[in-house]
Amino acid sequence: MLNDLSPEAVFLTLALGFGVAFGIATPPFDSPDEWRHFSRAYVISEGHYQAAGRLPPSQLSVPVDVLAIHELHGPLRRSHVFLEGFSWLRDPVLPRSRIPLVGDASLRGAGLSSPITYAPQAGFLLLGRQLGLSAAALLYLGRLATLLSWASLCWLAIRVTPTRRWSFTLLCLTPMSLFLAASVSADPLTSGLSLLLLALAPIRRIEVKAGH
Repeated sequence: MLNDLSPEAVFLTLALGFGVAFGIATPPFDSPDEWRHFSRAYVISEGHYQAAGRLPPSQLSVPVDVLAIHELHGPLRRSHVFLEGFSWLRDPVLPRSRIPLVGDASLRGAGLSSPITYAPQAGFLLLGRQLGLSAAALLYLGRLATLLSWASLCWLAIRVTPTRRWSFTLLCLTPMSLFLAASVSADPLTSGLSLLLLALAPIRRIEVKAGH
């Protein structure tokens, strides 16, 4: 029966199903370094593509509303009252009230990543800002962008690889891969691009004759 199933179809079904579940159930910024990745994507959505160390201090900042999610996520996680998070979805971001990304709120490693790995999230955040969405809504929109772009890359890698298609599928469906893919992060896109490159790499089959 397993042979009748398409590996890429199985992957897409499970990845999107569990990915959406992870994205909704995980409290804001509870994924590794999500706060910094989200801030970098937000800055890029405003047109600032350079690495953090090369940006003027006036440009290296995010709205206070974005930082407010970072301040509230701890109590939300400890109280296990997830539905409180939906109260953050009402008010749009006030772009003029900003806070610089320095000290504890700095981008750190996320500021050194290539802006290409944040392109999907930045594009979705740009659209969300144009629609006047709240900071919390932008966060979930960024998570959706990461999930869709990662799933697309993995799906394409599984489809084009000439061998070990089920191995590729299982590798993409590991719990940590799904969890990170449901967050705002540059890592899932990096992994997806690497897997696609591996799938497209030429494979040389070495035939060993018996007795040699």
